[in-house]
Amino acid sequence: MRCLHRVAAVPLLCLLAAPALGRTPTPSRTLTPSITLTPSITPTDTFGPSPTATDTPPPITATPTGTFPQPYAAVGIDPPVARSGQRVVLSGRDSFAPTFYRWTQTDGDVAIQIDDADQAVASFVVPPLATPAMVSIQLAINDQRRDWPSYSITLLPENTIDVLLSADDIAPGGTGNIYSFLRPWGLGVTALTQEIGLDQYTVVLTRPDGSPDCDAGASVDLDHASFRFTPPNCVVGTSCTGVRAEVVARRAMQP
Repeated sequence: MRCLHRVAAVPLLCLLAAPALGRTPTPSRTLTPSITLTPSITPTDTFGPSPTATDTPPPITATPTGTFPQPYAAVGIDPPVARSGQRVVLSGRDSFAPTFYRWTQTDGDVAIQIDDADQAVASFVVPPLATPAMVSIQLAINDQRRDWPSYSITLLPENTIDVLLSADDIAPGGTGNIYSFLRPWGLGVTALTQEIGLDQYTVVLTRPDGSPDCDAGASVDLDHASFRFTPPNCVVGTSCTGVRAEVVARRAMQP
């Protein structure tokens, strides 16, 4: 969804934190071998009718130098965002030089039970949730390091979708767009009702009929959509505190 709005000539800062996906750290490898060859040949010459020579095969000494690749834990999370009752698979198969596997929860809004926590592939089932939550997991593969990275996983209640808000970088007094991105994470969403709150410095522009200057976006196979200011009968720029959007699509909306 997109809405055209004007920002008043007052400094305005909005911060939005999006959930972190699981990712895999990229190690740095440096291997500089140095090979020293030390030939040793000792000839013995005897002048006379029977000259002889003694050859000693040269020894080869290989002395590798430099920094060897360090063990690292490569973590895969599938899916990176999961709902109540869904199983999340944790994979450490791509880790380098592991001596063991130890999966643990390091932080989070709820407790999870990790199955096969001592295996390369572990998993857990998202517990029942009333509100979205975040958990952090860690994979250790040896005892030489204590600062193994943690990875965050977003957990959602059943039948809940994720919506991300963003806006253009707008100079004071200028106009730009507010965007609402739907992230269904596997759910087939065909109807959406959303309310966006506005502060006193943000004014959504209007169409000739007085409705908000908003649309559903080109990626939506739109059946119909409606947009109105809230609360009902508010005065734009004075008493309106939000925009309410109702969108119905012919087929499931895509992120």
